[in-house]
Amino acid sequence: MSKTFKRRLAAAERELKPKEKSFRIIRVIGGLPGPVRYAGFGGLNWQRAINEPLDSFEGRVIAEAKTAGLSSVVIGGLPGPGANPEGFDFEEFEARWMEIDEQNN
Repeated sequence: MSKTFKRRLAAAERELKPKEKSFRIIRVIGGLPGPVRYAGFGGLNWQRAINEPLDSFEGRVIAEAKTAGLSSVVIGGLPGPGANPEGFDFEEFEARWMEIDEQNN
C-alpha cells in the first residue's frame, strides 16, 4: 500500500468517525395491527399515550433513553418484558399470526 493511499485512507477514517457518542434507533414498523405503541431497551419500556403523535412519542423515548444512559432504543414491535400492554390482546395477536401462517402454507 502506498504512503499516499494510507494517508488518504486515514483521512477518510477520521471523517467517518462519529464526532460524538452515537445513539442507535431501531424502528419496527408494520407486521402488527394498529399504530406503533411501544418502545423499550435495557429493561426500560415506554407506551405511547392515546392520541400522542408518533414523532412526539419517539422524541420522548429517545430523550428518556439518553437520560438513562442507554445507547440504543427499539421503537415499535411487541411490548417488552415488564411492560403494561394496556389494550394489547396477546391471544388476538397470536390468533391473527396463526391465521396468516395458515394462509401462507
